[in-house]
Amino acid sequence: MVRSLYRTVKLNKDLGSYLPAFFIMEVSFPFGQRFSSMTNLPVREQDLSIFVHEYIHFLQDISSYAGLNNAYVYSEYIHAAVNLVYDLAPNNNNKFSVPLAIPYNYCNIELNKQVNSVGIGSLKQLDIFIPSKISEKSIKVNYSNPFVKYLTTVYIKGCNGIKLQFGNRAIMESMAYLIERMITNGAGVAPDFPYSSAEIVVDLTYPEFGTDKLNIIALCDMSLQFSEPGKIFYHSLIDFKNMHFIPSKPEEIVDYFYNKPCVQMGNSNSLVSGFTEMALMVGSRLKEYLKGKEFKSFYNVIHRLLGFAIDMRINHRYFFINLVRDGYASNNKTLNNTIRTIGSPIIIDSLKDIWLVLPFGVKSKEYNIEIFSAVYELNKLFEKGNDCCEMYDWCQKSPDTIEDDRCIFEPWSRCYDQKLCPYALLWRHWNLGKYTPIIS
Repeated sequence: MVRSLYRTVKLNKDLGSYLPAFFIMEVSFPFGQRFSSMTNLPVREQDLSIFVHEYIHFLQDISSYAGLNNAYVYSEYIHAAVNLVYDLAPNNNNKFSVPLAIPYNYCNIELNKQVNSVGIGSLKQLDIFIPSKISEKSIKVNYSNPFVKYLTTVYIKGCNGIKLQFGNRAIMESMAYLIERMITNGAGVAPDFPYSSAEIVVDLTYPEFGTDKLNIIALCDMSLQFSEPGKIFYHSLIDFKNMHFIPSKPEEIVDYFYNKPCVQMGNSNSLVSGFTEMALMVGSRLKEYLKGKEFKSFYNVIHRLLGFAIDMRINHRYFFINLVRDGYASNNKTLNNTIRTIGSPIIIDSLKDIWLVLPFGVKSKEYNIEIFSAVYELNKLFEKGNDCCEMYDWCQKSPDTIEDDRCIFEPWSRCYDQKLCPYALLWRHWNLGKYTPIIS
Protein backbone atom coordinates (compact mmCIF):
# COMPACT_ATOMS: atom_id res chain seq x y z
CA MET A 1 0.00 0.00 0.00
CA VAL A 2 1.32 3.44 -0.91
CA ARG A 3 1.40 5.38 2.32
CA SER A 4 2.33 8.73 0.86
CA LEU A 5 2.29 10.80 -2.28
CA TYR A 6 5.64 12.28 -1.31
CA ARG A 7 8.14 9.58 -0.46
CA THR A 8 11.90 9.71 -0.04
CA VAL A 9 13.44 6.60 -1.58
CA LYS A 10 17.22 6.28 -1.68
CA LEU A 11 19.29 3.21 -2.45
CA ASN A 12 16.07 1.21 -2.87
CA LYS A 13 15.20 1.70 0.77
CA ASP A 14 12.47 3.90 2.20
CA LEU A 15 14.20 6.40 4.45
CA GLY A 16 11.23 8.63 5.15
CA SER A 17 7.75 9.57 4.00
CA TYR A 18 5.14 12.20 4.62
CA LEU A 19 1.37 11.72 4.32
CA PRO A 20 -0.19 15.00 3.13
CA ALA A 21 -3.47 16.29 4.61
CA PHE A 22 -3.10 14.02 7.66
CA PHE A 23 0.22 15.29 9.06
CA ILE A 24 2.05 11.97 9.45
CA MET A 25 5.80 11.59 8.95
CA GLU A 26 7.62 8.26 8.94
CA VAL A 27 11.38 8.00 9.44
CA SER A 28 13.74 5.02 9.19
CA PHE A 29 15.61 5.62 12.43
CA PRO A 30 14.73 5.55 16.16
CA PHE A 31 13.76 9.18 16.54
CA GLY A 32 13.79 9.34 20.33
CA GLN A 33 17.30 7.85 20.54
CA ARG A 34 18.80 10.34 18.07
CA PHE A 35 16.85 13.44 18.97
CA SER A 36 18.36 16.55 20.50
CA SER A 37 16.11 18.31 22.99
CA MET A 38 18.24 21.42 22.50
CA THR A 39 17.42 21.83 18.80
CA ASN A 40 14.36 19.54 18.35
CA LEU A 41 16.32 17.89 15.52
CA PRO A 42 18.07 14.52 14.99
CA VAL A 43 21.81 14.60 15.66
CA ARG A 44 23.16 12.12 13.05
CA GLU A 45 23.80 13.58 9.60
CA GLN A 46 21.73 11.14 7.55
CA ASP A 47 18.88 11.24 10.08
CA LEU A 48 18.93 15.03 9.98
CA SER A 49 18.70 15.01 6.18
CA ILE A 50 15.73 12.63 6.25
CA PHE A 51 13.94 14.72 8.87
CA VAL A 52 14.55 18.00 7.03
CA HIS A 53 13.28 16.58 3.74
CA GLU A 54 10.02 15.34 5.28
CA TYR A 55 9.61 18.46 7.40
CA ILE A 56 9.79 20.58 4.23
CA HIS A 57 6.87 18.49 2.91
CA PHE A 58 4.97 19.31 6.10
CA LEU A 59 5.58 23.02 5.48
CA GLN A 60 4.61 22.70 1.82
CA ASP A 61 1.45 20.89 2.87
CA ILE A 62 0.14 23.68 5.10
CA SER A 63 1.53 26.70 3.22
CA SER A 64 0.63 26.02 -0.41
CA TYR A 65 -2.62 26.28 -2.34
CA ALA A 66 -1.95 22.82 -3.79
CA GLY A 67 -1.49 21.35 -0.31
CA LEU A 68 -4.61 23.01 1.06
CA ASN A 69 -6.62 21.93 -1.97
CA ASN A 70 -5.53 18.33 -1.35
CA ALA A 71 -6.75 18.58 2.27
CA TYR A 72 -10.01 20.09 1.01
CA VAL A 73 -10.57 17.21 -1.43
CA TYR A 74 -10.06 14.66 1.36
CA SER A 75 -12.37 16.53 3.73
CA GLU A 76 -15.12 16.82 1.14
CA TYR A 77 -14.86 13.10 0.42
CA ILE A 78 -15.18 12.26 4.12
CA HIS A 79 -18.20 14.54 4.57
CA ALA A 80 -19.86 13.13 1.45
CA ALA A 81 -19.13 9.53 2.46
CA VAL A 82 -20.77 9.95 5.88
CA ASN A 83 -23.84 11.57 4.32
CA LEU A 84 -24.02 8.73 1.81
CA VAL A 85 -24.05 6.21 4.69
CA TYR A 86 -26.98 8.12 6.21
CA ASP A 87 -28.78 7.86 2.86
CA LEU A 88 -28.04 4.21 2.03
CA ALA A 89 -27.74 2.23 5.26
CA PRO A 90 -31.31 2.67 6.60
CA ASN A 91 -32.59 0.94 3.46
CA ASN A 92 -30.33 -2.09 4.06
CA ASN A 93 -30.85 -2.97 7.73
CA ASN A 94 -28.39 -0.23 8.70
CA LYS A 95 -25.58 -1.91 6.78
CA PHE A 96 -23.53 -0.42 3.97
CA SER A 97 -20.91 -1.80 1.60
CA VAL A 98 -17.33 -0.60 1.50
CA PRO A 99 -15.55 0.58 -0.52
CA LEU A 100 -18.40 3.03 -0.95
CA ALA A 101 -19.76 3.35 -4.47
CA ILE A 102 -20.06 7.10 -4.89
CA PRO A 103 -22.90 8.12 -7.26
CA TYR A 104 -21.95 10.12 -10.35
CA ASN A 105 -20.10 13.24 -9.15
CA TYR A 106 -21.94 13.11 -5.84
CA CYS A 107 -21.19 16.41 -4.03
CA ASN A 108 -18.56 17.19 -6.73
CA ILE A 109 -16.34 14.40 -5.34
CA GLU A 110 -15.24 13.04 -8.71
CA LEU A 111 -14.59 16.51 -10.12
CA ASN A 112 -12.44 17.38 -7.09
CA LYS A 113 -10.55 14.10 -7.40
CA GLN A 114 -9.88 14.54 -11.11
CA VAL A 115 -8.51 18.08 -10.71
CA ASN A 116 -6.41 16.98 -7.74
CA SER A 117 -5.11 13.83 -9.45
CA VAL A 118 -4.13 15.65 -12.65
CA GLY A 119 -2.38 18.33 -10.60
CA ILE A 120 -0.36 15.73 -8.65
CA GLY A 121 1.17 14.16 -11.77
CA SER A 122 3.22 10.96 -12.09
CA LEU A 123 3.94 8.88 -9.00
CA LYS A 124 6.65 6.78 -10.67
CA GLN A 125 10.31 6.84 -9.71
CA LEU A 126 13.23 6.38 -12.07
CA ASP A 127 16.79 6.11 -10.79
CA ILE A 128 18.17 7.15 -14.16
CA PHE A 129 16.12 9.30 -16.50
CA ILE A 130 17.60 10.82 -19.66
CA PRO A 131 15.23 13.61 -20.73
CA SER A 132 14.80 14.78 -24.30
CA LYS A 133 12.01 17.39 -24.38
CA ILE A 134 8.97 18.88 -22.69
CA SER A 135 5.45 18.45 -24.07
CA GLU A 136 1.96 19.53 -23.06
CA LYS A 137 -1.49 18.01 -23.30
CA SER A 138 -4.94 19.47 -22.68
CA ILE A 139 -7.36 17.22 -20.78
CA LYS A 140 -11.09 17.83 -20.76
CA VAL A 141 -12.69 17.82 -17.34
CA ASN A 142 -15.15 14.94 -17.11
CA TYR A 143 -17.77 16.82 -15.11
CA SER A 144 -19.62 19.98 -16.01
CA ASN A 145 -18.75 23.05 -13.97
CA PRO A 146 -18.54 26.79 -14.70
CA PHE A 147 -14.90 27.29 -13.67
CA VAL A 148 -12.75 24.47 -15.07
CA LYS A 149 -13.31 22.93 -18.49
CA TYR A 150 -9.78 21.85 -19.41
CA LEU A 151 -6.61 21.01 -17.47
CA THR A 152 -3.07 21.31 -18.82
CA THR A 153 -0.58 18.53 -18.16
CA VAL A 154 3.17 18.93 -18.65
CA TYR A 155 5.30 15.92 -19.54
CA ILE A 156 9.01 15.25 -19.56
CA LYS A 157 9.78 12.86 -22.41
CA GLY A 158 12.75 10.55 -22.08
CA CYS A 159 15.07 9.25 -24.75
CA ASN A 160 13.77 5.70 -24.14
CA GLY A 161 10.16 6.66 -24.89
CA ILE A 162 9.11 7.07 -21.26
CA LYS A 163 6.82 10.03 -20.58
CA LEU A 164 6.39 11.34 -17.03
CA GLN A 165 3.95 14.00 -15.91
CA PHE A 166 5.59 16.91 -14.13
CA GLY A 167 3.13 17.97 -11.45
CA ASN A 168 2.60 18.74 -7.81
CA ARG A 169 4.43 15.67 -6.52
CA ALA A 170 7.50 16.19 -8.71
CA ILE A 171 7.74 19.87 -7.76
CA MET A 172 7.40 19.15 -4.04
CA GLU A 173 10.05 16.45 -4.14
CA SER A 174 12.43 18.58 -6.23
CA MET A 175 12.08 21.52 -3.86
CA ALA A 176 12.51 19.41 -0.72
CA TYR A 177 15.55 17.60 -2.15
CA LEU A 178 17.19 20.86 -3.20
CA ILE A 179 16.71 22.32 0.30
CA GLU A 180 17.88 19.06 1.93
CA ARG A 181 21.10 19.16 -0.10
CA MET A 182 21.71 22.83 0.68
CA ILE A 183 21.21 22.82 4.47
CA THR A 184 22.30 19.30 5.51
CA ASN A 185 25.35 17.12 4.97
CA GLY A 186 23.73 13.68 4.93
CA ALA A 187 21.74 13.81 1.69
CA GLY A 188 22.34 10.79 -0.52
CA VAL A 189 21.82 10.23 -4.23
CA ALA A 190 18.12 10.16 -5.10
CA PRO A 191 16.28 8.90 -8.22
CA ASP A 192 16.35 11.39 -11.12
CA PHE A 193 12.58 11.44 -11.20
CA PRO A 194 10.97 13.00 -9.27
CA TYR A 195 13.81 14.43 -7.14
CA SER A 196 15.66 16.29 -9.92
CA SER A 197 12.65 16.87 -12.17
CA ALA A 198 12.39 20.63 -11.59
CA GLU A 199 16.07 21.03 -12.47
CA ILE A 200 15.47 18.91 -15.60
CA VAL A 201 12.58 21.12 -16.73
CA VAL A 202 14.69 24.24 -16.16
CA ASP A 203 17.64 22.76 -18.09
CA LEU A 204 15.41 21.89 -21.04
CA THR A 205 13.53 25.20 -21.07
CA TYR A 206 15.67 28.04 -19.74
CA PRO A 207 19.00 26.74 -18.33
CA GLU A 208 20.37 30.19 -17.48
CA PHE A 209 17.55 30.59 -14.95
CA GLY A 210 18.82 27.63 -12.93
CA THR A 211 22.35 28.89 -12.36
CA ASP A 212 21.23 29.90 -8.87
CA LYS A 213 19.40 26.96 -7.29
CA LEU A 214 17.47 29.37 -5.08
CA ASN A 215 15.70 30.53 -8.26
CA ILE A 216 14.40 26.99 -8.76
CA ILE A 217 13.32 26.72 -5.12
CA ALA A 218 11.46 30.03 -5.38
CA LEU A 219 9.72 29.00 -8.60
CA CYS A 220 8.75 25.63 -7.06
CA ASP A 221 7.27 27.41 -4.05
CA MET A 222 5.28 29.87 -6.16
CA SER A 223 4.05 27.19 -8.58
CA LEU A 224 2.57 25.28 -5.65
CA GLN A 225 0.27 28.25 -5.02
CA PHE A 226 -1.90 27.10 -7.93
CA SER A 227 -4.06 24.07 -8.69
CA GLU A 228 -1.91 23.20 -11.74
CA PRO A 229 1.66 23.58 -10.44
CA GLY A 230 3.35 21.84 -13.39
CA LYS A 231 1.69 24.15 -15.90
CA ILE A 232 2.57 27.26 -13.86
CA PHE A 233 6.21 26.20 -13.44
CA TYR A 234 6.74 25.46 -17.14
CA HIS A 235 4.77 28.40 -18.54
CA SER A 236 6.54 30.79 -16.17
CA LEU A 237 9.91 29.59 -17.43
CA ILE A 238 8.78 30.23 -21.00
CA ASP A 239 7.57 33.71 -20.05
CA PHE A 240 10.82 34.47 -18.24
CA LYS A 241 12.81 33.33 -21.26
CA ASN A 242 10.76 35.49 -23.63
CA MET A 243 11.21 38.44 -21.24
CA HIS A 244 14.97 37.74 -20.96
CA PHE A 245 14.34 37.76 -17.22
CA ILE A 246 17.15 36.40 -15.08
CA PRO A 247 16.60 37.63 -11.52
CA SER A 248 19.47 39.32 -9.78
CA LYS A 249 18.15 37.68 -6.60
CA PRO A 250 15.50 34.96 -6.07
CA GLU A 251 13.23 37.34 -4.17
CA GLU A 252 12.34 38.89 -7.53
CA ILE A 253 10.64 35.64 -8.56
CA VAL A 254 8.43 35.70 -5.49
CA ASP A 255 7.63 39.38 -6.06
CA TYR A 256 6.70 38.63 -9.68
CA PHE A 257 3.95 36.26 -8.54
CA TYR A 258 2.81 38.42 -5.65
CA ASN A 259 2.38 41.41 -7.99
CA LYS A 260 0.61 39.46 -10.72
CA PRO A 261 -3.19 38.93 -10.54
CA CYS A 262 -4.27 35.29 -10.68
CA VAL A 263 -7.62 33.76 -11.53
CA GLN A 264 -9.18 31.42 -8.98
CA MET A 265 -12.70 29.98 -9.37
CA GLY A 266 -13.38 32.45 -12.17
CA ASN A 267 -12.39 35.52 -10.15
CA SER A 268 -9.27 37.67 -10.39
CA ASN A 269 -7.44 37.83 -7.11
CA SER A 270 -4.01 38.44 -5.64
CA LEU A 271 -1.93 35.41 -4.72
CA VAL A 272 -1.91 36.19 -1.01
CA SER A 273 -5.64 36.95 -0.86
CA GLY A 274 -6.44 33.76 -2.73
CA PHE A 275 -4.27 31.71 -0.39
CA THR A 276 -5.77 33.31 2.71
CA GLU A 277 -9.32 32.67 1.53
CA MET A 278 -8.45 29.07 0.74
CA ALA A 279 -6.79 28.54 4.12
CA LEU A 280 -9.79 29.93 5.99
CA MET A 281 -12.20 27.77 3.99
CA VAL A 282 -10.13 24.62 4.50
CA GLY A 283 -9.75 25.39 8.20
CA SER A 284 -13.52 25.68 8.50
CA ARG A 285 -14.05 22.34 6.74
CA LEU A 286 -11.43 20.56 8.85
CA LYS A 287 -13.08 21.80 12.04
CA GLU A 288 -16.26 20.05 10.85
CA TYR A 289 -14.57 16.72 11.69
CA LEU A 290 -15.33 17.46 15.35
CA LYS A 291 -17.86 20.04 16.46
CA GLY A 292 -18.14 21.29 20.02
CA LYS A 293 -16.33 23.32 22.66
CA GLU A 294 -14.90 20.12 24.15
CA PHE A 295 -12.73 19.71 21.05
CA LYS A 296 -10.77 22.90 21.51
CA SER A 297 -7.49 20.93 21.58
CA PHE A 298 -8.25 19.75 18.01
CA TYR A 299 -9.12 23.27 16.87
CA ASN A 300 -5.84 24.50 18.38
CA VAL A 301 -3.94 22.38 15.84
CA ILE A 302 -5.85 23.85 12.88
CA HIS A 303 -5.55 27.41 14.14
CA ARG A 304 -1.83 27.12 14.80
CA LEU A 305 -0.86 25.43 11.53
CA LEU A 306 -3.02 27.51 9.21
CA GLY A 307 -2.39 30.68 11.20
CA PHE A 308 1.34 30.15 10.72
CA ALA A 309 0.83 29.52 7.00
CA ILE A 310 -1.26 32.67 6.49
CA ASP A 311 1.28 34.75 8.41
CA MET A 312 4.07 33.25 6.28
CA ARG A 313 2.38 34.17 3.01
CA ILE A 314 1.46 37.68 4.15
CA ASN A 315 4.47 38.74 6.21
CA HIS A 316 7.30 36.35 5.29
CA ARG A 317 6.94 35.76 1.57
CA TYR A 318 10.65 34.86 1.23
CA PHE A 319 10.42 32.18 3.93
CA PHE A 320 12.01 29.30 2.00
CA ILE A 321 14.73 31.54 0.55
CA ASN A 322 15.62 32.71 4.06
CA LEU A 323 15.48 29.13 5.32
CA VAL A 324 18.18 28.10 2.85
CA ARG A 325 20.28 31.21 3.45
CA ASP A 326 20.28 30.51 7.19
CA GLY A 327 22.52 27.54 6.46
CA TYR A 328 23.14 24.25 8.22
CA ALA A 329 19.94 22.80 9.70
CA SER A 330 21.03 22.36 13.33
CA ASN A 331 22.03 26.03 13.54
CA ASN A 332 19.30 27.28 11.20
CA LYS A 333 17.40 30.06 12.92
CA THR A 334 14.43 29.97 10.53
CA LEU A 335 14.03 26.20 10.84
CA ASN A 336 14.42 26.14 14.60
CA ASN A 337 12.01 29.04 15.14
CA THR A 338 9.48 27.30 12.90
CA ILE A 339 9.67 24.08 14.92
CA ARG A 340 9.26 26.08 18.11
CA THR A 341 6.19 27.78 16.65
CA ILE A 342 4.29 24.89 15.04
CA GLY A 343 6.08 21.79 16.29
CA SER A 344 6.16 18.72 14.09
CA PRO A 345 3.70 16.43 12.38
CA ILE A 346 3.15 13.03 13.97
CA ILE A 347 6.43 11.09 13.68
CA ILE A 348 6.43 7.29 13.39
CA ASP A 349 9.96 5.97 13.72
CA SER A 350 11.70 2.68 12.87
CA LEU A 351 10.66 1.17 16.22
CA LYS A 352 7.02 2.07 15.50
CA ASP A 353 7.17 4.53 18.37
CA ILE A 354 5.06 7.66 17.98
CA TRP A 355 6.63 11.07 18.58
CA LEU A 356 5.44 14.63 18.43
CA VAL A 357 7.48 17.79 18.90
CA LEU A 358 4.99 20.15 20.49
CA PRO A 359 4.99 23.89 19.78
CA PHE A 360 6.90 25.75 22.47
CA GLY A 361 4.78 26.32 25.57
CA VAL A 362 1.95 24.03 24.44
CA LYS A 363 0.95 21.00 26.54
CA SER A 364 0.04 17.68 24.91
CA LYS A 365 -3.54 17.80 26.24
CA GLU A 366 -3.96 21.14 24.45
CA TYR A 367 -2.90 19.84 21.02
CA ASN A 368 -4.88 16.90 19.63
CA ILE A 369 -3.24 16.31 16.25
CA GLU A 370 -3.75 12.51 16.34
CA ILE A 371 -7.39 12.99 15.29
CA PHE A 372 -6.09 13.40 11.73
CA SER A 373 -4.65 9.87 11.90
CA ALA A 374 -8.09 8.54 12.86
CA VAL A 375 -9.70 10.49 10.00
CA TYR A 376 -7.22 8.82 7.67
CA GLU A 377 -8.23 5.38 8.97
CA LEU A 378 -11.89 6.13 8.30
CA ASN A 379 -11.02 7.46 4.86
CA LYS A 380 -9.35 4.11 4.10
CA LEU A 381 -12.47 2.28 5.29
CA PHE A 382 -14.83 4.26 3.05
CA GLU A 383 -12.58 4.51 0.03
CA LYS A 384 -10.59 1.25 0.12
CA GLY A 385 -12.66 -1.05 2.33
CA ASN A 386 -9.87 -1.30 4.92
CA ASP A 387 -11.57 -2.70 8.03
CA CYS A 388 -8.45 -2.85 10.21
CA CYS A 389 -7.39 0.22 12.20
CA GLU A 390 -3.70 0.77 11.61
CA MET A 391 -3.44 2.96 14.70
CA TYR A 392 -3.09 -0.32 16.63
CA ASP A 393 0.64 0.19 17.33
CA TRP A 394 -0.11 3.72 18.49
CA CYS A 395 -2.79 2.58 20.92
CA GLN A 396 -0.61 -0.27 22.22
CA LYS A 397 1.83 2.31 23.54
CA SER A 398 -0.79 4.74 24.77
CA PRO A 399 -2.01 4.67 28.38
CA ASP A 400 -5.33 6.19 27.31
CA THR A 401 -6.72 3.26 25.29
CA ILE A 402 -7.00 -0.51 25.68
CA GLU A 403 -6.71 -2.35 22.38
CA ASP A 404 -8.33 -5.70 21.60
CA ASP A 405 -9.32 -7.88 18.62
CA ARG A 406 -12.00 -5.42 17.58
CA CYS A 407 -9.26 -2.98 16.52
CA ILE A 408 -8.26 -5.50 13.85
CA PHE A 409 -11.67 -6.77 12.72
CA GLU A 410 -14.29 -4.10 13.54
CA PRO A 411 -12.83 -0.93 15.10
CA TRP A 412 -16.12 0.93 14.64
CA SER A 413 -17.77 -1.37 17.21
CA ARG A 414 -15.71 0.30 19.96
CA CYS A 415 -17.82 3.44 19.69
CA TYR A 416 -19.93 2.38 22.70
CA ASP A 417 -16.95 1.78 24.98
CA GLN A 418 -16.67 3.95 28.05
CA LYS A 419 -13.16 5.03 27.01
CA LEU A 420 -12.99 5.95 23.34
CA CYS A 421 -10.01 5.61 21.06
CA PRO A 422 -9.71 8.31 18.32
CA TYR A 423 -11.35 6.02 15.72
CA ALA A 424 -14.31 5.24 17.98
CA LEU A 425 -14.63 8.88 18.98
CA LEU A 426 -15.11 9.92 15.37
CA TRP A 427 -17.51 7.06 14.65
CA ARG A 428 -19.72 8.04 17.58
CA HIS A 429 -19.41 11.78 16.94
CA TRP A 430 -20.48 11.30 13.32
CA ASN A 431 -23.59 9.41 14.51
CA LEU A 432 -22.53 6.19 12.81
CA GLY A 433 -22.97 3.94 15.85
CA LYS A 434 -26.03 2.10 14.53
CA TYR A 435 -24.48 1.45 11.11
CA THR A 436 -22.24 -1.48 10.15
CA PRO A 437 -19.84 -1.55 7.18
CA ILE A 438 -19.71 -4.74 5.12
CA ILE A 439 -16.60 -5.46 3.08
CA SER A 440 -17.67 -6.12 -0.49
